[in-house]
Amino acid sequence: MRAALVEIGEITHFCRIVNVSPAGLELRLYRSAEPGTRVLVRLPSETCIDGTIIWARGNAAGIKLDTELDTTVLIGTESFDPKARRRMPRAMINRDGFLRVESVVYPVTVLDISPAGARTRSATPPGPRGPASLRLPGLAAIGCRICWINDSDAGLKFNSPIEMRTLEEWIKGLEHGTGLRQRA
Repeated sequence: MRAALVEIGEITHFCRIVNVSPAGLELRLYRSAEPGTRVLVRLPSETCIDGTIIWARGNAAGIKLDTELDTTVLIGTESFDPKARRRMPRAMINRDGFLRVESVVYPVTVLDISPAGARTRSATPPGPRGPASLRLPGLAAIGCRICWINDSDAGLKFNSPIEMRTLEEWIKGLEHGTGLRQRA
């Protein structure tokens, strides 16, 4: 099962690709979807696949693709350069949080997030690379490691992945304004 993002309407959701053919995909979704809905499936490599939901049962949906799929795009033919390769798709968000490095707490904006990591931006670059803890409203503290720092951005790798359903529900709560402040 390959993790991906699926855009349904104007909202991006996490999903898993569980079955593939040149003409279609079967997805496991964390939200309901209606047959006839147009979708865009985005792989971690940023490859995008357009299609239409032709059936939905529970958390499963069948997607009829607009064009025939070269299935090799799904079997790990991405770059072997670890800096260019992503194993998990990242949802673009813009949420305030706090990054603790040793005894210093940095206010940060989380720019994107996946079950395995996140990218943050802060007024003061956090440092040094190494162990840290990320706090986001509505989630328990997330133990992580700062893998890279580039000016005001930092790349985090979570010590333990966030369960995809938990992350999807948290993002859904942000979209519905369940008391979590969105940065302007």
